[in-house]
Amino acid sequence: MAALAARQGEGLEAAGRRARETFLTTLAARHGFAAVATAHHLDDQVETVLMNLLRGSGVGGLAGIHLRRGPFCRPLLFASKAEIRAFAGERKLAFREDPSNRDTRFHRNKIRHRLIPFLAEEFGLDNPRHFLNTALSVQDWLPEVEQRLGKARAEALETVAQKKIALELGAYRQYFSWIQKMLLESILADLGRGDVSLSSEQFAGFQRWLQAAKPGRFFDLGGQVRVFLDQEKAVFFKGRQGQAEKVCRELFPGDRFRSADGRLSLAISRVEPPVNLGADNRRVEYLDCNRLTFPLLLRNWEPGDRFQPLGMGRTKKISDFLTDARDGLIPKKRALVLESGSEIAAVPGYRIAEKFKISELSTSILRIEIQTTDSESC
Repeated sequence: MAALAARQGEGLEAAGRRARETFLTTLAARHGFAAVATAHHLDDQVETVLMNLLRGSGVGGLAGIHLRRGPFCRPLLFASKAEIRAFAGERKLAFREDPSNRDTRFHRNKIRHRLIPFLAEEFGLDNPRHFLNTALSVQDWLPEVEQRLGKARAEALETVAQKKIALELGAYRQYFSWIQKMLLESILADLGRGDVSLSSEQFAGFQRWLQAAKPGRFFDLGGQVRVFLDQEKAVFFKGRQGQAEKVCRELFPGDRFRSADGRLSLAISRVEPPVNLGADNRRVEYLDCNRLTFPLLLRNWEPGDRFQPLGMGRTKKISDFLTDARDGLIPKKRALVLESGSEIAAVPGYRIAEKFKISELSTSILRIEIQTTDSESC
């Protein structure tokens, strides 16, 4: 299952759910079944709605688990887990519980075993049917929204090549934010990304990128899906294995970037002086906060990029600098630059720029911490 999740660019839970749904759909078609009934119950609905709210999935997340979608129906959504257990006990019905349901490493299980008991104890969450009623109300409303989404797709989307979808930005900007978010999620579904939902943070990051990015820049939506800005269109495509990951990420102090394959992690934070510049730690770099313009932009280096490496009296092409460098933490083809305004402030894992170095006059300092796997380092 871990290998399947990695191939599809999604978590273990999402990959397992997709594998189960594929198996059951195939089985139903083979035997001519009209529907597949699953055992989802009221507690599952509460967990799903809370999980969606916490990850910022929008109003659509309030719909939770649908009573009927495709070949699947959920006839037990009205009943709580305790009620089902009591029913089975009274009638001496044997049942089996998946041991992984108790593993709190999974997000859903944390909500089940930690958050919901806390809400019950501290806030009197004694009627979970409120969640069911809210979800059913939203489900009644969704067909109208999906009609509007269909109209938006017809106006704004164009398939430009196999597994490449263009979003016409003039049409996209006419819609309110929820339809915009659903448009992006529908593109992810078309491209075959495993988890097609976008968190509010991912959506907001994409919106900021659209406002600030110049044509020719890339944005990473995760799950190997990249976006290329081409004048008045944004072109979505799924990156190929083996290519350098396309990165275009805005960062503020307190943010962390993690590559899609998990081999590189970069965290930035604001610290107060003094700092120990003499420490032999190649994985920590410092910049003068007062010289920086936020948000910073972490992106792939591009041909023609130049910066003035610390200690040098002139600028140098990034490509030449990386070729000459012998002590970088990241392979050249995967190296990134950290941009402040229109200037490159650092090549993380290699060198900061001379202009942004700290001095005894620096009153606020940006700390950059770089973590790589052993196989990532040069």
